[in-house]
Amino acid sequence: MDINLVDLGLPNGILWADRNVGANSPEDYGLHLTWGDLTHQKNYSKENYKYLKDTKYQALGDNISATPYDAATMMYGEPWRLPTLKEARDFISKKYCIFTLETLNGIEGYRVTGKKTGNSLFVPFGGIIIGKENTSATSQAVYWTAELQQTSPGTFFPCGFYLEYYEYDPYRNHWGYISPYYGATIRPVQSRIKKR
Repeated sequence: MDINLVDLGLPNGILWADRNVGANSPEDYGLHLTWGDLTHQKNYSKENYKYLKDTKYQALGDNISATPYDAATMMYGEPWRLPTLKEARDFISKKYCIFTLETLNGIEGYRVTGKKTGNSLFVPFGGIIIGKENTSATSQAVYWTAELQQTSPGTFFPCGFYLEYYEYDPYRNHWGYISPYYGATIRPVQSRIKKR
């Protein structure tokens, strides 16, 4: 399985993979995983989440990028890793990228094109799995970032990013908090190697 790097010309210099973790092609959804766990679930529920007891997922750290809890690093090796929230926000920003609705081999999603480089990649609308149901496939791509943030005193949630298309609200990209036991996808990144 060949994974290609795509330079979208983002200000952070991050290079994005041309497909999701576990995907055999750019349009393949790949694996839906819980935050910090590499195990594919049949039921994405609190009871099945490895780290939920006593909120153990908070002990994984506020940034799991390139750690043993990072599915991109564990499956593909370094320097592949989960993106940070800042890197994800640059990726979904209309300031830096153009988002075009596209169907690739029967799969709906976005063609994301970097304004600076003209390079592009495909993002399939793989949805998010809650329990046993994926109710948002064909309209929404939901990805994990490496970061955990405090939402209120004593309450922490992992951050994710969304690329969405609805007729009533097209081209809606944003970031937000996701319950750690939901099944979201991962788009790996690499930092650009600086020339000496």
